[in-house]
Amino acid sequence: MRTKIYITILAAIFSISVNAQVNLAGNTLDHDGTTSVNFGNADLGLTNEMTIMYWVKWSIDPKTGNKWANMITINSVNHADNGQFWLQHNSNNSKFEFSLSTLGSNNQMSRTTMFSSTSPEEGIWYHIAAVYDGSKMYLYVNGTLENTQHKSGSIYALQSDYVMTIASWANQDNNYRALTGQMDEVSIWNKALDADQINSIMNNLLTGKENGLVAYYRFDETEGTTVNDLTGHGYNGTNTSLNGDRGATIVTSTAPLFGILPIELLYFDAQADNSEVVINWASASEKNNDYYTIYRSVDGIKWESIGTTTGAGNSTNVLEYSFTDANPVNGQSYYKLRQTDFDGKFEEFEIVSISIEGMESEVSLYPNPAQDIINISYFFDKGYENIEVNIYNAAGQLLTSKNIENNTFTSETSIDLTDFANGVYFAQINSNNQNLYKSTFIVKK
Repeated sequence: MRTKIYITILAAIFSISVNAQVNLAGNTLDHDGTTSVNFGNADLGLTNEMTIMYWVKWSIDPKTGNKWANMITINSVNHADNGQFWLQHNSNNSKFEFSLSTLGSNNQMSRTTMFSSTSPEEGIWYHIAAVYDGSKMYLYVNGTLENTQHKSGSIYALQSDYVMTIASWANQDNNYRALTGQMDEVSIWNKALDADQINSIMNNLLTGKENGLVAYYRFDETEGTTVNDLTGHGYNGTNTSLNGDRGATIVTSTAPLFGILPIELLYFDAQADNSEVVINWASASEKNNDYYTIYRSVDGIKWESIGTTTGAGNSTNVLEYSFTDANPVNGQSYYKLRQTDFDGKFEEFEIVSISIEGMESEVSLYPNPAQDIINISYFFDKGYENIEVNIYNAAGQLLTSKNIENNTFTSETSIDLTDFANGVYFAQINSNNQNLYKSTFIVKK
């Protein structure tokens, strides 16, 4: 009796935990056994490895639907068992089936089929991952490996009569093997994902920019018949009827998608705009993002924060940002971006450099290479009252500093290098807490 009560309590807690999450699945297509998504002669460029993943749910008892109910396939319109891959039910619709064709001996097609141990039931979402790594096939159901099969050879090449379809196959036999149910979050990869990768992705939305992702479908369209490939590779499909009636109905999806993969930065760059630097970046998705911080450096070693921009929190859309550095430094400078979560965790992204020349100043260092003395001649046509000359070593350590009162707006000073070892150094000129100039010079004795 205690065991039954304990299980009931755990089930209740689990149910509360799941229901409290926000489902991010969006929309999907509800197929009635007479509809399909057709992608035409889609050349995905699959060669020696692949992974195909998706969520699927039957709206009827799977055993009562079309035989070999198909989920996603590339096969021949004319010869149904010719193709590249098949993800479907088996002949009596009791198991998941994964078939793959590779190039066998004498350049003939070699087709291998394997089955799951899970028998799907009506109204339950199942996550399927079919993997080929060049030497073995793998079939995962809900993140658990259920079968493997030795297999070798390159994936059979696309032929002119092959068509990629979702919720049916390309050939009209067996009523097109059409599915009665829903599919969501279909992704096709040109690499073999392992169990950890599959489980980390399974309940999350992708950005569409992941490495190795060839085609990606969320089915979040709200109108029309186009099903968009969110990778930008152009493998768009058409929601269509198999009997001349109408395509599948757009409905709200209940597939268990509760997360977004971490922030995916699409680009980060800096461009000169007259006397300012405009910094632009964009994210493909954001998760738990509180704010961005923009940093600037004159040597790529020591950084200063020059501004912040509020993040979007959670987003699955492409978001663009811009920040203007109104007081950039003269010469070479560097910028980097830091993203901070609501819990204080942060991630830093790539560094970009930019060179601003001719900012109302003229500076020269000589001789270069130098021995015991470096002369610095400078001219500023703005009213900078005090000039500070700093010398740093290659590690960014300040070695010496010299302050000069600037009254004539043109001047020259010298720095004693007697105690400096051979090497590369940085000369930096500041005024009123603004960096005006930075350049390298060499000491060679």
